[in-house]
This record gives sequence, structure tokens and C-alpha cells, in this order.
Amino acid sequence: MAKRAKTCFYCGGTFEDEMDIVEFRVPYTSGKSAHRRFHEKCLPEFKKVS
Repeated sequence: MAKRAKTCFYCGGTFEDEMDIVEFRVPYTSGKSAHRRFHEKCLPEFKKVS
């Protein structure tokens, strides 16, 4: 089975380094939530939009 590439939830880019990954809990409309991966620079931008 092929390994899935880890991508940023905001920009869709792949991660250069494991240290660049920030996990953040993103709420769904159904009341559930999920942990999504972001670049350190993309997380503040995502928080502004959401």
C-alpha cells in the first residue's frame, strides 16, 4: 500500500520537515472535530479566515 503524502490543510503544500507540522483541531458542522495538519505560517491565516 502506498504511503499518503502529508499535506497542509490550508495551502495544500507538502511538508519539507516534520518540525514544520502543526496539528490543530478543526470543527465540523455536525459538531464533531478533526485534527488537521498545517504549516506554521499557514495556521494563523486559516484562523483569520475561519
